[in-house]
Amino acid sequence: MILGLDISSNVIGVTLMDLDGTIIELSYIDLRTTTKASKAKFQDLFDKQKYCAEWFENFKNNFLNSHQTITQIHIEEALSKFTPNFSSINTLCVLFKMNFALSYEVYRIFGIKPVYWHPNTVRKMNGLKIPKGSDTKQMVFDFVKEKFDFFRHKVPDDLPKSNPWVDIADSILIAHCGVIHGPSNSNSGHDIGAALTTKKRIPVSVPGMPPLQKKIKRKLRKEPI
Repeated sequence: MILGLDISSNVIGVTLMDLDGTIIELSYIDLRTTTKASKAKFQDLFDKQKYCAEWFENFKNNFLNSHQTITQIHIEEALSKFTPNFSSINTLCVLFKMNFALSYEVYRIFGIKPVYWHPNTVRKMNGLKIPKGSDTKQMVFDFVKEKFDFFRHKVPDDLPKSNPWVDIADSILIAHCGVIHGPSNSNSGHDIGAALTTKKRIPVSVPGMPPLQKKIKRKLRKEPI
């Protein structure tokens, strides 16, 4: 089975999916500090990491039965660049810390190296196009609600815009990437999403001439003296 995680410092969307794309279970881990009690409970990222570790331990020991084994873990990678009016440097740092901390915990608990997916790759592989200027979270939510019956039947009506089901929807698409891409033990622990979307330029080597010198020589031949 596939475990898909949408990690943030507030709500973590969790999807357990069979290898054929059937959703087995949907859940979330609530780390929000909106009340006095929750602020006392989660004073820093260490508290949140410990709570999540206990949650996954309980999930492994009490939910999964002897016939259910997680073979793949897929995680959406943290934002890798600063976006004005959307993210701050502090937010990015917190996301990176949280992503790494929970990646370590699921690896420790389940013994599987996570596979990371770029957010754009997650949507592209699932056939979702986001027009420029659109509400990405809402479009993902609506897309998943339309495509996945299990999700549609679970989601309550009249949800507020900020709710855990939005994060669960993200985790469904992340898990589904594992179904589409298939098992890839050799790539475990790497960013497959980046590998699928990045075209690497392979330098042409010429005996006795480094690539930079070849480029300079070619330019000199084109330009008359």
